[in-house]
Amino acid sequence: MVRAAGKAEWTAPATGNEQLEENAEPTATSHRLVAETVRHRLTAESNAARRETLIALAEAIGTMLEHRSRSIQGLALRWLKPFTALTQALLDRAKPDLRLTAGLGVCADFTQTYGGIAAAQTLLLERHKISEEFAQNTPQDGAAQRDLSGSLERMGDFRQTRAEAGDAAEALENFRQAAARRRALAEANPTFAELWAELSVPLMRILWALAALETSDEFAAVVQDLNAILQHWDAQGFGKDPRVEAVRDMVQNSSPGVTEHE
Repeated sequence: MVRAAGKAEWTAPATGNEQLEENAEPTATSHRLVAETVRHRLTAESNAARRETLIALAEAIGTMLEHRSRSIQGLALRWLKPFTALTQALLDRAKPDLRLTAGLGVCADFTQTYGGIAAAQTLLLERHKISEEFAQNTPQDGAAQRDLSGSLERMGDFRQTRAEAGDAAEALENFRQAAARRRALAEANPTFAELWAELSVPLMRILWALAALETSDEFAAVVQDLNAILQHWDAQGFGKDPRVEAVRDMVQNSSPGVTEHE
């Protein structure tokens, strides 16, 4: 319960997580006050400064959506539509900002969760097309290549969830492309632990995609690649990472999918 000076008490609706919901409306009010302040001050700023301010605002809203959605779904949903519109309005397709393409991914995730696959498809495809164009136009930009790898993984996940005719095979191809890009980045940066952990993600997805397609042609090669990651990881003395530990557990204990195709 919140009591504002000189005002009646405000009681949060019962939702099963009353402490979090209790803070939702005051938090939303604070954001609205900030938005009003920004709106008035932006009139005196240059276009460049305005764009950076709005990008920062989009990042802040995106972070809130990502980290608070499960506890305060209603608040997150109220922010989703304006956040999507803001992100799309700021995107410059000729020179996209990777922070904003990532923002579209957040929008797509939420839209898929609360609006279904069909509703998310347009956003997801838009995000992927921009990421793909940017990576093709800047082949030496590691950040762009890394962003496209993540987008390819997201497209594979989306197709597996949608499960229409041909989606399983296309998802597998998405994961293969993501793995190829992540491998190039990791091998070019042997001491960058994060890139090696990221490489394990599409490789694991390839295994499960192969299992879904009931084909064993690539299993041995993919498991060999995963073993190579573990060997490199240990040789470099990298610390623990849940993605790599999942690989270690799979290799050591043989998951059902791997055993079935050996």
